[in-house]
Amino acid sequence: GGNHFSPGEWAYLQALNEIYNQPEKFVTLNGYEWTHSTWSGAQDSASRVGHKNVYFKGGEESPLFSHKSPEAVDPTTLFKTLHNADAIAFPHHPAWGVMTWDDHDPEIQTNYEIVSIHGANEYMGNLPIPHRGGMPGVFAQDGLAKGAKIGFVGGTDSHGLYYHAHEGWREDPYKGGMTAVLVQGTLTREHVWEALKARRNYATSGERYYIEFSVNGFPMGSAIQVSKPPVISFEARSDRILYAYVVRNNKDRFISGPVDGRMARYDGVEDETIKPGSNYYYLRVVYKDG
Repeated sequence: GGNHFSPGEWAYLQALNEIYNQPEKFVTLNGYEWTHSTWSGAQDSASRVGHKNVYFKGGEESPLFSHKSPEAVDPTTLFKTLHNADAIAFPHHPAWGVMTWDDHDPEIQTNYEIVSIHGANEYMGNLPIPHRGGMPGVFAQDGLAKGAKIGFVGGTDSHGLYYHAHEGWREDPYKGGMTAVLVQGTLTREHVWEALKARRNYATSGERYYIEFSVNGFPMGSAIQVSKPPVISFEARSDRILYAYVVRNNKDRFISGPVDGRMARYDGVEDETIKPGSNYYYLRVVYKDG
């Protein structure tokens, strides 16, 4: 319908972002939700277009691309347009809003929203954080199995879903997921954006948990080539950890409980059973609150 930004509203949001942007203290990114007209989340929708959260590297010059314009009428044209705009875009509440991996662009869709107020989207039926909706083929593991190179982000989407639709996984409508970024250099808008572009980030279900993860010393999000078994290392710091799982090709490969009750850690374990070809790893950490 008519629920979209006007040019004045977009200019206002950009100006507000500039006011609050304080390099090295608190930085802001310009962004918006690109919501296609087939936004309703109908699970039998033939047009699996979905929603994308768009983030810009720049400041007040950031452009706005509507799905009603020829330059962003679908994900393919949106991604093509964003290549020239210093922008990236991630699938938003994909289990409900649906999406397709056929139009995946690894240079623009560098990350996947694995958790928000709408629930978690690692795989179909994942618990204890239930996902709203559940179109087959849209989950993180589905994309990884198809060869998509993605990192994971967490978001909020504070519509108050618990109250107006009796959906969502938390009573607090403003608490969904969070994203941590590994910034190279000082804390600036540009460096945060560049970390998201390079997939140097991870998602949590709302808490500020500290995690490190690397393969052969390369940080999370890297794509590397190896000629011998890779060395996996990670550290998750918290006194609330139950288990940490290193997942390879969608299967749990290594499992660790807490060390000294304060952290879970693998410091250089070789994955000797890896097979030739493409392989991918990610880390899943489960805390006492689920």
